[in-house]
Amino acid sequence: EKEKVSSGNIIDFKVLKRLMSFILPYKGRFYVIIVLTVVLGILTAVRPLLILRTLDDDVAHGDYDSMVKVMLLVFALLVIQSIFQYVHTYLSGRIGQYVIRDIRIKLYSHLVNLRLAFFDKTPIGRLVTRTISDVETLADVFSEGLAAMAGDLLQIVFILVFMFVVDWRMALISLCTFPLMLVGLLLPALGAA
Repeated sequence: EKEKVSSGNIIDFKVLKRLMSFILPYKGRFYVIIVLTVVLGILTAVRPLLILRTLDDDVAHGDYDSMVKVMLLVFALLVIQSIFQYVHTYLSGRIGQYVIRDIRIKLYSHLVNLRLAFFDKTPIGRLVTRTISDVETLADVFSEGLAAMAGDLLQIVFILVFMFVVDWRMALISLCTFPLMLVGLLLPALGAA
């Protein structure tokens, strides 16, 4: 019976579910990463609001003492955001390394228990690719890909929400170039296909 190679989906949820089972022993740290991702998304979106308030209220009315206080607050937020970003990157990289270690241990114990006939039929290059290169790709996904993607997506969502809360008309005007950028990105890709 032949094994299905690909279902055509970008994300295979069965494989993702199996991979997430390796995170369960580290779920406490994983929850900390999720909380830090949300906090970082909020901190990124708060800074433009403080600058808006400074320009609209303090600079417009010549209240430079209040402007200095808000700028010090923005600086403090940048320091806090840098510390949170460091902890977030450290924890996600650490969990990624633990997960990859667990996957490698399970994979090698599985390979050691296979019959010799399997090694006679299977090319060594395929085994090396699966056990080294593919696991390294998984390591990159766990340590950099998932956390960075979720963080960037949350930052975009929070910034868009704040833009629409502050002034929905200005937000729509600033987003009107988005379809043009999307067409500019997709045309070369479609032309190459």
